[in-house]
Amino acid sequence: DDNITMECSPEPTRVEGELKLTFSSDYTWMVFFSEPVMVQCIDLGSSVQWQVVKLADDNAALDQLTIRAALLTSCTNGNNAIYCNDDNQDPTVTAEYEDLLRERAPLFPGPNADVRYGVDTKSAKATVRLDWDVQDMKKSKTGTADNELFMYALPHHLTRMEGDKWMPWSANFCHTSLIGSTCAVTGSTWDLQEDLPIASFRSPRPPLVEALPAIAQALSKDISYQIPENFQRGAGDTYFSGKILARLGRVLLIHEELEDLCNGIARGYDLTDEEKLAYMNACVDITLPSDDEINKAVDMLRSSVEVWINGTAEAQFAYDSGWGGVINCGCIWNGAGCEDNLDDCPATREQGLNFGNGFYNDHHFHYGYHVYAAAALTHFDRAWGRQHFEDVLLLVRDYANPSEDDVFFPRFRNKDWYQGSSWASGITNPTFGNIVNQESTSEAIAGYEAVALFGKEMMLAWDEVNKPKKVKISREIRDVGLVTAATEIRSTDFYWHVLRENDPREIYPSGYLHGVVGILWATMAQF
Repeated sequence: DDNITMECSPEPTRVEGELKLTFSSDYTWMVFFSEPVMVQCIDLGSSVQWQVVKLADDNAALDQLTIRAALLTSCTNGNNAIYCNDDNQDPTVTAEYEDLLRERAPLFPGPNADVRYGVDTKSAKATVRLDWDVQDMKKSKTGTADNELFMYALPHHLTRMEGDKWMPWSANFCHTSLIGSTCAVTGSTWDLQEDLPIASFRSPRPPLVEALPAIAQALSKDISYQIPENFQRGAGDTYFSGKILARLGRVLLIHEELEDLCNGIARGYDLTDEEKLAYMNACVDITLPSDDEINKAVDMLRSSVEVWINGTAEAQFAYDSGWGGVINCGCIWNGAGCEDNLDDCPATREQGLNFGNGFYNDHHFHYGYHVYAAAALTHFDRAWGRQHFEDVLLLVRDYANPSEDDVFFPRFRNKDWYQGSSWASGITNPTFGNIVNQESTSEAIAGYEAVALFGKEMMLAWDEVNKPKKVKISREIRDVGLVTAATEIRSTDFYWHVLRENDPREIYPSGYLHGVVGILWATMAQF
């Protein structure tokens, strides 16, 4: 305060509102206080410890205190060989930045910071709004348009952010982060425009005409695939069982698509009469599975999906009231099946069991496969979808719940709305050194796409029996799946796909030689 210099001393010193700390590392930090405080410094030999002892005003309540800290410069005296080559370490820029921090320090994100989204399926666009619930630590009120929150935006934000969020000095205040250059912006809310994927079991284009014989040949084998007997009883893990269920659902959908093309039905495709005829001619010499084979496959899918969600699986599900989620207790194999373990629930103490499901690891992967299988089954049996709607929703709510009124599940368990992508690593104990991670972005995208597909199929199922309220709920399920998938896709493209040629983003330095990121951690990119 007022250019008063204080040395490191255990004797408490009064600080009115601001403290500048310069370290031997060449870093200088700015620290701002909402109330006058008494600060002391303790020399620990290899380090020093600064701490607030108490509020300077004995009558002030400690819960009134807000502290904000920001790195001003990492090149205070020119001694940091790594950072002092940074163009942004120009003394003039640093002085401007110090004034900016001082001006904007009182404004900070509040406890009710939130995310909202609006979906327009006609234009295939969504707006994701990050509302920072801005608070003013000096006036205890929200910020105004004249003096909005000062914040840093990531590369994927900047490409979709409205122009007025960029401050005129933003170019001077961009800094390197793990996932690219992060730049200063202003705004109490951010509106990000997202391109929605298409929620469909079919790709944007049909298979090549010449590929039909090979597809049909493979289909004749795949339709006879038998789900392993233990998975039919719900005896096993939720990951591989889900993949196998989703596989059978996909095989049935491929058959439906080929059957349509062979009959000249272009459902979902814009084909000319000539193109339709070409598909029909290609089907003359191929044989598709019989109705009996298809019905048997649907029956197997129905019973195998159902066993996991109706409470009869040997590897039993349980509701965890501590973290608010559905966990699977796992399968301790005794040679013939799973031991009855619901009361004991070993997955809550054995982190490696069922890929850490009991510790919320990979839930959007595991349950995404099961939800996809349920969506595919509903496509063929809408009455089944209506009967088991709430059962499937338990899995959806576990990882993609959009409702703040749902007292049983948190909102968007895995999704990091600031980064756009998700974290898969759950609540490991002890915590990983690099905090949280996600490896399989393709499974994350598929898990959210499954939510959109289930919502879409249930819209049709409920409309069939004239249930408009259920149709509305199902539309909301579809929309949350579309938005979560859209943000996952875009952040994956930015932070997992490493583009080199003519890529202005330069997310990762040239020293990272791989074309993709294998696992992205909070503090590390790993191949």
